[in-house]
Amino acid sequence: MLLQELFDNTQKHKDAAIAALKRRLDSKGDKESVASAAYEVGRAYGIPARELARMYSQVHEAKISQNMKAQFRALQKVKKVLPKKDKD
Repeated sequence: MLLQELFDNTQKHKDAAIAALKRRLDSKGDKESVASAAYEVGRAYGIPARELARMYSQVHEAKISQNMKAQFRALQKVKKVLPKKDKD
């Protein structure tokens, strides 16, 4: 094994580390923080924990934001269909 292979930080390698971090957080639930899990996963992948936690939050906050936008649009459609209530 070459030394370059040990310290391979390509995007594919980083994506695998983020996926491993997501699996660990999903399995542990609220028992473990992102920073703590990032430390353990980062050790295995040779990526600093802070960098891994930052990458994870960038990827997953973007997904949450997209989901929230979709939910908001769906809610607006439902509000248009529902009859308006009269105030008593």
